[in-house]
Amino acid sequence: MDERRKEVRLDKFLSISYRISKGLLRSSSRSRNVSQAGICLPVFQHLDPGVILDMEINVQEYEKPILASGEIIWIKANPGNRQYPFEAGIRILNIDSLGKNEIKKILK
Repeated sequence: MDERRKEVRLDKFLSISYRISKGLLRSSSRSRNVSQAGICLPVFQHLDPGVILDMEINVQEYEKPILASGEIIWIKANPGNRQYPFEAGIRILNIDSLGKNEIKKILK
């Protein structure tokens, strides 16, 4: 299988709160892995590819969350996990400049 990722993805467990863009309901989860370009995130509901999420990425060492938006690229079942029965591949679309630098530091 060809590797299509352009960025290195590391197993990093970051606390992320998210909501469908302009939605009211906010949910939270912990990432499975992270790169500068995307996140694999267990989610409790099926989200269609193309859905945009507003995210707050909480990093233990930093006071404020990193604000970002991302697009669902793929979704798959996460068997055996009742709390988060799906996993979503999220491409980061926008991230604040401070957040981009902090993600780079985390991934080193």
